[in-house]
Amino acid sequence: MKKWFFVAVILLLVIVAGCSSDNKKQSVEKKNEKTKVKSEPTKLILATTTSTKDSGFLDVFIPKFEAKYNIKVIINSVGTGAALQLAKDGNADVVLTHAPAQEKPLVDAGQIIDYKKVMYNDFKIVGPKSNPAKVDKNGTAADAMQKIYDTKSKFISRNDGSGTESKEVELWKLVTNKDSSSDPKLKLSPTTDATTKRQLAPLYTNHIFQNAGMSMALTFANQNSGYTLTDRGTWLNLKGNDVISNLKIVSEGDAALKNFYHVSRVNPDKFPEGQIKTAEAIQFIQFLLTEEGEEIVRNYKIKGQNAFEWWGEKY
Repeated sequence: MKKWFFVAVILLLVIVAGCSSDNKKQSVEKKNEKTKVKSEPTKLILATTTSTKDSGFLDVFIPKFEAKYNIKVIINSVGTGAALQLAKDGNADVVLTHAPAQEKPLVDAGQIIDYKKVMYNDFKIVGPKSNPAKVDKNGTAADAMQKIYDTKSKFISRNDGSGTESKEVELWKLVTNKDSSSDPKLKLSPTTDATTKRQLAPLYTNHIFQNAGMSMALTFANQNSGYTLTDRGTWLNLKGNDVISNLKIVSEGDAALKNFYHVSRVNPDKFPEGQIKTAEAIQFIQFLLTEEGEEIVRNYKIKGQNAFEWWGEKY
């Protein structure tokens, strides 16, 4: 009887010890789980136009993308021409721009791939509230540019190879002149170097070349009572600000003023292995074109107005 009693006591002690060990192990595991350090985020370089930043859109979109994928986005916000050059040089992973005419050669050459529609808004021609060119707001964009030209009014050009300048070039080509063959406005192109543009400037009636981003160009137009072309997002973001207090919209709504944005990624096959962040770039495009990305675009408003309209396609 005593023998069986001692055996039972020993078994009980073994069971208690085992349970205590398991509990201690579980406690340590839970503690380790709580104190586990989150892995360092990978980095992704985004080359984009100034309008996505100046409109405030990236301030909303990027944090949500970073949080979901643990990716740190390095934003290079420059004119579209400069953004595409970063892509060509392999100094970017993903691209978000708004100048289809400049983007197409890179798509055709396979330098950027997965080229997809994302969103659009529109450009607006803005000028002094006194409207010295007497631009009719109900007229076309071509009518507005013609008035600005004919009245020798000041016009501020971005002069930075941006998508906005590309649109400006398209609009100047709509201007007619008695001797159009000698009119340098009609020969203006985003690829014309800055030195040549400055040399031509005296021939462009009060055409002022800035080599600046959208916000700076608007500020300069405001200070110098000039006209300029702006994207909707940047205009809305600055609306009510002193830097554009002397300006107003003089032309909008024309189909010629539509502003289309595309996303793409740099082709990794064009560069040494590992230079381009392929997986992260794909995740960026996927996120932008999912329902979640669409919701961000559709719901992003500035002072109660939509900054962009959804135009995205499946990826």
